[in-house]
Amino acid sequence: MRAVIAVGPGRGVGDRCDAVQDGGPALRLLRGERDAPCQAWTNPTYTPLGWRKPCYLIADEHTQTLDELLEPELWENYGVGRDDRCATCMMHSGFESGMIQRAFTNPREFVQLAKAYLGLGAAKEPPPTPQVAHD
Repeated sequence: MRAVIAVGPGRGVGDRCDAVQDGGPALRLLRGERDAPCQAWTNPTYTPLGWRKPCYLIADEHTQTLDELLEPELWENYGVGRDDRCATCMMHSGFESGMIQRAFTNPREFVQLAKAYLGLGAAKEPPPTPQVAHD
């Protein structure tokens, strides 16, 4: 996985369409070079049992109304540092929207996201492909 993360946008991992997921901000998040708030409430999941609460990875319960997922009190109990199950989560459904919100409230983050979308600032030469030993 480290080899894939090290490759970066435009090098077989991401392109303009995936600038948030595979571009600069998301890769830096996966590398541990930045943080982002989890906002899983921006990407709700509906199943035959109802809306998954709080997110589609942690289904403590289901609710019939979407309004319950939008209650701020619910999210005070979840997220990195608040629920042990969230400690190692880096699922795109929670962090993409946090990175986008940060980009629209921080000029530097906006420029980085725009550069990733446009394919600017990527390394000219990709790193060498790791060789896998075949026994």
